[in-house]
Amino acid sequence: MRYAYIKNYDIALQFDGDGQHLPEYISQMVDLMQESSADIIIGVRKLNKGLRAIGSACLMFLIKITTGKTITDPTSGMRLFNRKMIEEFAKHINYGPEPDTLAYLINKGVNIYELPVTMQERQFGKSYLNLINGIIYMLRMFVSIIIIQWFRRRREKI
Repeated sequence: MRYAYIKNYDIALQFDGDGQHLPEYISQMVDLMQESSADIIIGVRKLNKGLRAIGSACLMFLIKITTGKTITDPTSGMRLFNRKMIEEFAKHINYGPEPDTLAYLINKGVNIYELPVTMQERQFGKSYLNLINGIIYMLRMFVSIIIIQWFRRRREKI
């Protein structure tokens, strides 16, 4: 985001390199951003089964009860950011691309839209989220979304 900010980009794409995300959705994401008031567009997949679906549903619920907004795939690694968000992420280094950041940003007035996308199975690398790491991750997100975000440095709306 710092590079995009320095180079004065209007949009920047977060795109995991594991082969799951399909580039043919990028133009649809850009189109949606241009015709909407979105600050962030998330490419969302439909999760039907397994631990990832359960974890995603839990995170979706936590975000919903703390923000009033539903984010159906809060762990998606395919996100498009507008200029305002590029600047925000470039200037405030302690934002991570995690569900707790989405909840925080929503509560600060950021508009997040979703675009349904199809994702492939992971083509490269191995997820660090095994059973133990997955439980730790979920506990960390729970504490951050429910407790810590309310004590983060308060600024005006973004």
